[in-house]
Amino acid sequence: MRKVEHIGIAVNKLEVSIPLFEKLLNTTCYKTETVE
Repeated sequence: MRKVEHIGIAVNKLEVSIPLFEKLLNTTCYKTETVE
């Protein structure tokens, strides 16, 4: 079976979004990136 290597999700507030997506996806955030 193939695995998902990574996904990118654009959000406004990391401090709110990271805990939410960690819970929804049952995994931890290992990297953030700012795109301007």
